[in-house]
Amino acid sequence: MAAAPGTLIPVAGTGETGFGGDGGQATAARFAAPSGVAVSGDGILYIADTGNHRVRAVAPGGLVSTVAGDGGAEAHRGPVPPGTAGTSIALGTPTALAAGPDGTVYIADNAAARVYALGRDRTITIRADLGGRDISALAATADGGLYVADRRGDEILFCAADGTVRPVLGPSDRIRAPVGLAVDVLDDLWIAADRLYRLRSGTLYVVTESSPGRWEDAEAVLSPSAGEPPSAVAARGGFVYAGFGGRVLRLGPTRLAETLPGPPGDGPAPLAVAPDRTLYLADTAGARVLAVESPEPPADQDEPTPVWVWPFLLLTGMAMMAVIVGAIRHRDAPPL
Repeated sequence: MAAAPGTLIPVAGTGETGFGGDGGQATAARFAAPSGVAVSGDGILYIADTGNHRVRAVAPGGLVSTVAGDGGAEAHRGPVPPGTAGTSIALGTPTALAAGPDGTVYIADNAAARVYALGRDRTITIRADLGGRDISALAATADGGLYVADRRGDEILFCAADGTVRPVLGPSDRIRAPVGLAVDVLDDLWIAADRLYRLRSGTLYVVTESSPGRWEDAEAVLSPSAGEPPSAVAARGGFVYAGFGGRVLRLGPTRLAETLPGPPGDGPAPLAVAPDRTLYLADTAGARVLAVESPEPPADQDEPTPVWVWPFLLLTGMAMMAVIVGAIRHRDAPPL
């Protein structure tokens, strides 16, 4: 993307509701109520074209294509045979999307309360059947797991790689109406709900702006929500991006909070962040997707060290200390 930092530019959609444009430039294509975005590691932008019952992909060169959904409004509810093309099944209400580290794209079809997995070869499989759920957000983990937000049930679920599903947070954990999920480089789960939450090592924290340009988190307690609730959250490269109406906060690892442009108006806008820090916002009412290039982070905003590094460093230090102590004892030992 060639936008100047801080400038919102359209990257998909003409602003006119409809369907068309596959095979051409995404900016000349028409969309209908896009309500979910995700970016894979190779820079492909995926858009839940909800009103058209499809998921569409925008390649780095700007060409758009349909990768899932046949346009039928009646959601597919039966089994999906192996090798099924993503474009051969009906997606009733495709909404939330998430991109896994292996290139898999997860698609929530809220009409069927089902999550699909779209492979790199564009074949589709059922990732989870979650009957009765109001699926509002997805977030993929590095080990093939998937977090799912149930907005109506005030619940967060985890779908493990082996297919098992377990609750992570529920109504008793204080969150209300979760609409956004993100997993950061430390494997912490961020939740956009009545507040912005951070789940770290089993403890739930509330994240707030402590002062202009700074953020903090404190252990969540039972108290009324205050302030404007976030409408979306995304994470990439040590930074977390939270949407609040017409602005986006970029939360850095050194507790700096920077304000970036949000979508026109004050409506919710799902977020996705590309590897090059380009921020994508779904303008649902405007039938388009916008982008803003994040400014270069300050020099002291180094990415946090991944959690696996600390045990490695500790063990390495202990081994070195043992070698040093052994050498000293050998030196001081009396000759035989």
